[in-house]
Amino acid sequence: MSDLITSLRRTRNDHAKEYEWHRFLWDAYTGGGGFEGAVKQPESGYWGPAAEAYSTGAASLGLSHDDSYLDRHPREDDRKLQSRRNVAHYWNFVEPVVGLKLSFLLQRPFTVENLPEEIAEWAEDADGNGHSLEDIVRDVIAVQSAVLGWTPAIIDLPRAPGELTRAQARENGIRPYVTPSTPVALLDWHKGRGGRLEWAKVRTVYSEQASPLDAPVEIEEITFWYPDRAEVYQIRKVGGAETVAGPEVYSHPFGEVPVLVSRRKPVPLDPVRGMPWDKQVAVECRRLFNAISELDEHMRGQVFAILQVPTSDPTKLGKITLGVDNAVPIDPDARQSWAYIAPPASVAETYETRIERTIREIYRMARVEWDRSTGGVESGEARKKKFAATNATIVEAARELARWQEAVYRLAGRGLGVSEERLAQIRVIPPTDFDVEELTTKIRNALDALSARLGPTASSLIRKRLASALLPDATSEDREQIDLEIEGIAKMEETEAQFDAEISRAQNGSEGLEGGDGDGEDGEEGGDDDGGE
Repeated sequence: MSDLITSLRRTRNDHAKEYEWHRFLWDAYTGGGGFEGAVKQPESGYWGPAAEAYSTGAASLGLSHDDSYLDRHPREDDRKLQSRRNVAHYWNFVEPVVGLKLSFLLQRPFTVENLPEEIAEWAEDADGNGHSLEDIVRDVIAVQSAVLGWTPAIIDLPRAPGELTRAQARENGIRPYVTPSTPVALLDWHKGRGGRLEWAKVRTVYSEQASPLDAPVEIEEITFWYPDRAEVYQIRKVGGAETVAGPEVYSHPFGEVPVLVSRRKPVPLDPVRGMPWDKQVAVECRRLFNAISELDEHMRGQVFAILQVPTSDPTKLGKITLGVDNAVPIDPDARQSWAYIAPPASVAETYETRIERTIREIYRMARVEWDRSTGGVESGEARKKKFAATNATIVEAARELARWQEAVYRLAGRGLGVSEERLAQIRVIPPTDFDVEELTTKIRNALDALSARLGPTASSLIRKRLASALLPDATSEDREQIDLEIEGIAKMEETEAQFDAEISRAQNGSEGLEGGDGDGEDGEEGGDDDGGE
């Protein structure tokens, strides 16, 4: 039994190393895990359904994860290191950089040609839980592909008793569904000469609990996927005992291994792996994390000066423990007198310089508007080149995402009984020019115009155009609501302007009253004479 469980859990040679790398990349993106201080967020807060695979569930695979990305100083003991970890602060540059590129990647809809009606209807509830394929791409697939480099999803059919024809499956409401997964769950695979997957080994972890009073049963499911069938083993853990059952074998109609991998950028000659976006930024953020922590620790421990006290009998001062609010005894015959000892400012200045240069390096790696040589904003021509390079990486990611969606449509269509002839005609065409500079210019011009205090009509039109540029995929209902809110803002600003004008007139009138001759009732004549505009 134990030999079988060991064989089922066996992984590819680089699985553990890749797990640690992906965990680091995701922590750098979320600011969680090893980048947190004393207050920890729950694993599910940033891994979602995959939390089990990347936290406690990984222990059964012999995987580990360092508690912190802070590096211990050679002279730093455990207590000191833990104190530094508790107050560590992470400056997260990874999330906004990746988020910016993802926003451009997803801002323009992909063109889908020749999509059969039944597949289009299926895509509105692609996972069987009410989430459309567009939702899955936007919220899971695109994000994990960008951060980790690649991420798998499994296409499957609900298991029905006996063998059903496709017509019978449709009549019984049996339809394919997409389950997003994570790279750590793909334990192993094998590719043939043509680069196609011949089989894949996928791990899923969940629990069963019949009632709140029953103890939960932890279930580890290992599935071997082949082009025509699946073989499923279950490792059940109750208390400390593990049992294994299976394999349960069932066929599927997909004609290929239904493990579809989305990649940000393919690794050459590899059918699965991809290259993450901005991995260099993540590594540099770890360096910045350490530098900031060391500077903070230096200031906490040294910024309050230590008092040196001349005394021939230090015992009279009581017990002295060196620290930020204590004293150091010195020989009274020495030249020193009562004085405070402060650390040299050069230490903090060195750290500040290192932090500034690291941030500049992050900007350079992220291809944003920063001149590494001067620390200032780049010229327009230099920005255009950087934007062109950024646009090329977004186009590349869009091409891969379109390829993944075509594969999903193809396998889902086979599960729905669509003919191969119709499936071969499906095309997903990604945008090829995301015009990064144009969108940046639009936003800047809009903000400049709004800050110029134009009238309510012009301000409303500018806001509506800006909202349209930022939210191209908004539904008609959302657009109507946005327009109503913008018009409400314009009316409120108009009312405020009128109120301000009334207040101004009233103040001017009061000034006239004080300076007039007081003939008219309530000083009206005086106001007319001296308080005019």
